[in-house]
Amino acid sequence: MGSALRVHVLGPSWSFSHEAALKLFEKAEISLNRTISEVFRSVASDEQSVGVVPIENSLQGPVNETVDGLAEYEQIFVKEEGVMKVNLVLAKNPKSEKLTHIASNPYALSQASSFIAKNKFEVISVPSTSQAAEVAARESEVGAICSELAARHYGLEIVARHVEDRESYTRFFVLAHSDSPIGAKKSTLIMNLEHKPGALFRALEAFAKNDVNLLMIYSRPLRSSRWEYYFYLDFEGSRIEHKVNKALEELTRVTQRVLVKGSYSSKNINELFKT
Repeated sequence: MGSALRVHVLGPSWSFSHEAALKLFEKAEISLNRTISEVFRSVASDEQSVGVVPIENSLQGPVNETVDGLAEYEQIFVKEEGVMKVNLVLAKNPKSEKLTHIASNPYALSQASSFIAKNKFEVISVPSTSQAAEVAARESEVGAICSELAARHYGLEIVARHVEDRESYTRFFVLAHSDSPIGAKKSTLIMNLEHKPGALFRALEAFAKNDVNLLMIYSRPLRSSRWEYYFYLDFEGSRIEHKVNKALEELTRVTQRVLVKGSYSSKNINELFKT
């Protein structure tokens, strides 16, 4: 009987990244990593493993560390995408009678700012929503804004659900040593351009001429050159489609470097089994 698939994921335990990995890979061996860069290193050193990392939040935008990892590790590809609605809950110690403080990470605190202000809570900033749940389990007057999964793990009572001000979704990439182009609906690439007028126009023209729809373009600074940038792109279609393949051939002729990081399908993580 074969061993379970090892999935490297950004920790800590019971974070939203951990929850995404648990839902995408029900029977896998989860390996928690301290940073996104560490996830990339772990996958790079183990061809039989995969990684799960956040790539973009609908309110906060792209995750720079993931974008940089995709550019740095040429041997790592995007095999799948998972999209998860981020549902924040207010949870407390079951023995608590009154909450005066709310703990969470800065992102969650900002997303629940109206709820916090309405209830006149003092805030405690901690590195993760998981740690907030851990604090709430110890401190009777401190509630946690966290995931329902973290609240359940630490034995907390859920006081309120959907405390976020606006709906928020996070895209996660499954990293592997190969992609999944057959039947894929989306693709991702990294490109470097010459530092001269019209370079970006000529690159984007390759997509327009071949009727390939761009979904996102994002620039990141080159570490090797001051004030120069590389570009991250998401676009519709698979690299094995004729029009996409033609666009990529034209793109290669007008850029310094093109790294096709994978063609893949997308899943709604919230519709997968309950953890």
